[in-house]
Amino acid sequence: MPGIAAILGRGSENPERELEIMLARLKGRNDGVHRFAAAGAEIRAGWVGPDDGSRDGGTAVSPVSGSVLLFEGEHFPPTAGPRDAGRFETILEMYERSGKDFPRGLNGFFHGLVIDGRSPKATLFNDRFGMRRLYYHEAPGVVYVATEAKAILAVRPELRSFDTRSLGEWLGSGAVLDDRTLFTGIGALPAGSLWTRHPDGSWDRRAYFSSKEWEDQEKLGAGAYYEALSRAFPGILARYLDPRGPTGLSTTGGLDTRLILAHLGDRAERVRCYSFCGPYRENLDVTIGRKAARIAGCPHTTLRIEPDLYARFEELAKRTISATDGNLDLTGVANLYMCEKSLEVSPIRLTGNYGSEVLRGTRTFGMNASIARVLSPDGAKSVAEAAARIPGEPEGHPLTFILFKQVPWYSYNRLQMEESATIMRSPYMDNELLGLVYRAPAMPASGGDISLRLISDGNKRLGALPTDRGLAYPKGLWTPVIRAYCETLFRLEYLANYGMPRRLARLDRKLGPFSLETLFLGRHKYYHLRKWFRDELSGFVRDVALDPKTLSRDYLDGPAARAAIERHLAGDENHTVAINKIVSLELTRRLILDSGS
Repeated sequence: MPGIAAILGRGSENPERELEIMLARLKGRNDGVHRFAAAGAEIRAGWVGPDDGSRDGGTAVSPVSGSVLLFEGEHFPPTAGPRDAGRFETILEMYERSGKDFPRGLNGFFHGLVIDGRSPKATLFNDRFGMRRLYYHEAPGVVYVATEAKAILAVRPELRSFDTRSLGEWLGSGAVLDDRTLFTGIGALPAGSLWTRHPDGSWDRRAYFSSKEWEDQEKLGAGAYYEALSRAFPGILARYLDPRGPTGLSTTGGLDTRLILAHLGDRAERVRCYSFCGPYRENLDVTIGRKAARIAGCPHTTLRIEPDLYARFEELAKRTISATDGNLDLTGVANLYMCEKSLEVSPIRLTGNYGSEVLRGTRTFGMNASIARVLSPDGAKSVAEAAARIPGEPEGHPLTFILFKQVPWYSYNRLQMEESATIMRSPYMDNELLGLVYRAPAMPASGGDISLRLISDGNKRLGALPTDRGLAYPKGLWTPVIRAYCETLFRLEYLANYGMPRRLARLDRKLGPFSLETLFLGRHKYYHLRKWFRDELSGFVRDVALDPKTLSRDYLDGPAARAAIERHLAGDENHTVAINKIVSLELTRRLILDSGS
């Protein structure tokens, strides 16, 4: 995955060596390295990534001014159609023409660094949501910057420890709040940042975008809003299809990939669909996704979890932890496995990610304090304090909480892992679309009515095909019954997997062919950590979670953790959440903190 590292100022007697160490931590096996410096101004930077054009991102030098751009991510211009090969030069031209406001014209997830050839200053910037994270550490006279925190930890060993506050947030919610990270002294560049270091070493730090610009727009009436949305969406979608080859679309049983399919039109021939299937039975993503793809005129492939996942689980777990700097836990491992498989279809994966959040206001971010029972008193206290900081009902516009907090704090973690294997795209975070959704007369309810209507207007057969939750348009006489049935199946599978009541696990196992696990596991989801930890991955869990070094960590109550893990392995109780967090944190310690150099 492409990345940037920079030392702005003098960090040591040998900053050139420090930069080489940072770049080495970012560099993949087949990556090239490009280095730039304005040594007199104490600016040193490098970009790593494939030189074959397989990834967007790279470097550009202005032939006029000598300014240098290091860019990672993608920019989707507002006009549909093929993006020209000179996109990096275009961004650099935007900088030289617009100066301090140039990122406002960029659309997508990205970050970058400009070294100005006219005046030896350096400008850091990122997208308006902070979804291409840039980590930084500030010390007297110097700021270290990198795409991955591990690159900074490699040259600043004094930072190799967990931040207690951040640890409590991550343990309870799966995310670190605000612009902090898991690691002491390392922050994340705030969303929509434009930070400039001047030749005298001073900094100008400001935001080039505020959500108020969208919030303060004039609201549209219901009819005008729907008309504008239905007119805009097909053109927005076109920006995210690759003109150079087929685009992969991971189809599900839900609404958001269905909406994409409904508005492909004659572009369907450029799309190859696939769905993820677990090891036990065909899930609804496959059966419904296949039907939806055929209706839209797209070929469909089923990508299955094979037995080799269990043999590779430790390797993939380490890659997940390393690629995300420990931000994503073991729930990402099966997804990484599937992302690799999806490369057989296309290097680009178009998804419906963020559709439910943007169009229907779905909130996916919250607190689960059940981990506290295996934590030390200090660890449990940090989780309790984190719970008090996570807002219940957010103030202000609900979409602002979703876009500028939930998505960059929580959804970023999975995106970072997926991006380590494939190129991820979603039309639902497009600037034009979001600006329009803020003009909705009211935040849509979660029932999906507006999405269903948009689907039906694009393709009536797709609108009439029930989703995995029983939604269809128009509603029929049996729709409420189908919905109730689908929702019951969804809840029963949750009980069979993550949500199994802790002390019901033994009883359920004794029911054999009539257990919740046998009857319902795999109907919706394709990965099943509760069962896998107990059975297929029990050796891996024992080796890591029951290691005396793991159980001695100061955030754990060692005896309580050991007892919980052993009861889960015996099939007597459900401690999936605890095992997931314990193993993930231990791998973060071993891979990032303890081997930071």
